[in-house]
Amino acid sequence: MSDNKPPVKVLTDRLVKVKIWEHEGEHGIYYSAQPIRIYEAAEKDWKETNSFSNADLLRINRLMFKAYDVIEKLQAVNKQLDT
Repeated sequence: MSDNKPPVKVLTDRLVKVKIWEHEGEHGIYYSAQPIRIYEAAEKDWKETNSFSNADLLRINRLMFKAYDVIEKLQAVNKQLDT
């Protein structure tokens, strides 16, 4: 997503994922979550999209709740390191 760094965490449920990204801002480190769905466009040509079917929405919702918890833990670790 930024600076060609890999996400710090990827949460997965079948073909739906949430990528958690770490960023450096003027007030320190912060995180963002990006929900995606992967699909096979052609034989062995996998792509990502931000478009979700009705069946994907519950999975995305559950992964976003998990992403919230992961980000809270990462922020707590960063806060401890700052003190």
